Amino acid sequence: MNKIRNVIIESENLGEALRLMRDYADGHSDLITGNLLSRLTDIAGDYGLMRDFMQRGYHDHQREQLYRRLLRKAYNLLSDWHLRTLTKNGNVSYQEAARSQGELLIPQEAIRQRLESYVQEQALQGLDLNSDDDEHASNNLFDDHQRMMNRLFCAILVSPQWHQSDETFYSDLLLSPTIDILDARLLVSAVTLSAMTEFDSHKASLLATIYHQTSDEALRQRALVGLVFSMPANSSNLFPEYKLLIDEMLADEQTRRELLELQLQVFYCTNADNDNLLIREDIMPSILKNQRFRLTRDGIEEIEDDPLEDILHPDAEDKAMEELEASIRRMMDLQQRGADIYFGGFSQMKRFTFFYTLSNWFTPFYVQHPALNKVVEKLRGSLFLQNLLESGPFCDSDKYSFALAMTSVLERLPESMRDMLNQQEAFGPLTDKSEQKSASYLRRMYLQDLYRFFRLYSQKNDFAFCNPFDYDTNSKRFFFANPLFESEQLAEQKLKLGKFLLSRKKHELLSLLFDSMNGSESPDFIMLKALSDMQLGAYEDARQRFQQVLLFSPSNERAMKGVAQSSFNVGDYSTAVKCYEQLRDEHPGNISYALNLSLAYINHGQASEAVRILYELHYENPESNNIRRVLAWGLLWVGNLEQAERFYQHLLALDKTDDTDFLNAGYCQWFLGHVPEATMLFSQFVGEKGAKAGKQLTAILADEFRSDAALLEEYKINDVDQKIMIDIVLEMVTL
Repeated sequence: MNKIRNVIIESENLGEALRLMRDYADGHSDLITGNLLSRLTDIAGDYGLMRDFMQRGYHDHQREQLYRRLLRKAYNLLSDWHLRTLTKNGNVSYQEAARSQGELLIPQEAIRQRLESYVQEQALQGLDLNSDDDEHASNNLFDDHQRMMNRLFCAILVSPQWHQSDETFYSDLLLSPTIDILDARLLVSAVTLSAMTEFDSHKASLLATIYHQTSDEALRQRALVGLVFSMPANSSNLFPEYKLLIDEMLADEQTRRELLELQLQVFYCTNADNDNLLIREDIMPSILKNQRFRLTRDGIEEIEDDPLEDILHPDAEDKAMEELEASIRRMMDLQQRGADIYFGGFSQMKRFTFFYTLSNWFTPFYVQHPALNKVVEKLRGSLFLQNLLESGPFCDSDKYSFALAMTSVLERLPESMRDMLNQQEAFGPLTDKSEQKSASYLRRMYLQDLYRFFRLYSQKNDFAFCNPFDYDTNSKRFFFANPLFESEQLAEQKLKLGKFLLSRKKHELLSLLFDSMNGSESPDFIMLKALSDMQLGAYEDARQRFQQVLLFSPSNERAMKGVAQSSFNVGDYSTAVKCYEQLRDEHPGNISYALNLSLAYINHGQASEAVRILYELHYENPESNNIRRVLAWGLLWVGNLEQAERFYQHLLALDKTDDTDFLNAGYCQWFLGHVPEATMLFSQFVGEKGAKAGKQLTAILADEFRSDAALLEEYKINDVDQKIMIDIVLEMVTL
């Protein structure tokens, strides 16, 4: 089907598409039957008439418009074929969804009536139940409604391509104040998942309408996420109205800002495993070390104070509290930056039967959910669930996990901990109420719900083809590079995103972002490209781009520094010297420029000039080991081995010695004729470097000797000498 889809969307070749579709239908006669087959016949018939009309020599000024209309019909038909394949041929989740929709094969107005009557019945029953019968009736109401919502969710998921009437109905329904807002949020998720299965312009248009018109921020952010994740992979002429829709959105400054936040939040979600590793191996051990409870076979017991500890270590409790607070602050800092700090813990709590129902992964947390009946019963009189609803800093999926887990551990909790569950502070530092209502917070919580679904759902492989968090299989994760976002209006946001990607060494994604700029000559973007090239080792490309920036801005210090560094790396030491001389003259207090200039002088054959500068720097900064290190290297080049030896002795005595100090000190001893000392230093260098680089030991030293061939030649160290030295060092290291 992918081949047919490409022919329709990219090649826009209707004749070829119809031939391929006919072949597919013939090979899948068990699936492509009835209406699905007759629609193909109708499209082929219309195309045949068009072709015949042209063959007769008639001119039709609407031919192109009709051709695209038939292409659109072919695309819609192919999408419905794909859906039929999913629901009939091996995809368990879609098969179960098709079966679960059951009784919802009813008129749309009946759906509206049932959703509205649920709100009315809820209002009539009220929240204060006066008898067991009232409570039983309330439970039945929520049970029936949840079953109905699951069926409606499934019906939308497996719904074929919508018509305008479907879009209008659901638009009016989801924006209506007469249905429960939680129902609207759930149904927006159903539309999202359906549109991610197969792009549907009417479902996408619905999501855009919800985003622009709803007054509920949580619903609005769900619609925005859905709109982005359901985008087609290109800006095909097949969906001109959708391109207009996206362009209208990008014209709004707030929307552009929210889209950038959304893209960054997606990256933070996908980094959950790394954040979890940091928390598990670094932060949590410190927290657990200072906690006042211990796990036993009979449950959790509170640790009593040890009076002897107060006598022996009177300040121990204060230190423990400081460590605990510092660890918690680190965790909160991670969360403030957008990290998903709870994924690791709650990922182990998704095995409740609650999570075997597809729609539950997207259901907003509410205390009346039928799955929480036992929890409510056990926690009667407790404020735990209400606090969890209002103050718990978790996504909805994790709130359900937390609540369900309480049923099995509640009786084993110490009394003090049970009392603590009645306090809002039970869930740690509270998120400010205003922040909980912010677009950024609500969007982040929803993304975490989605991330958990695609990572942890028992049938997650059924949705792998549309997983927006898996970049290897789905480019929707990086929607800023989508051709639909090739807009000058996003230049500012793309620049900020580019800096974010560069700081995290995401060069592949940065390259895609550059491509999406469609040949932009912005100096800021050229600078980003140059910096990325430097990190990738493409020094010549980087140099050319830094030079381009200097054409725009001759006084740009960062660009001049980039030209100097990249020229040095490609061996153009003459240019490197000129650039570093200019930088040093313009910034005389910058030691880094002076050091780099000295290295450029050395490589350019002006070691004496370098040593002169370095002696001045050493006199002015006698404690700087970096200056001492470069000066020692320069002294090797001018033949002052005794002075270089003294500097290297100092450097090797430091607590933290640089790898290259062993190598260069080895050179010094070798040139002095102290071969045993040289081999010992080389073996230390190889041991340190090999452990970090993971390279073969012989290759490590051979690479360095090649790199420093000019210096070795100065001291008449020939190729045979080098090979014997490598052999001696290898034997020492492997003993």
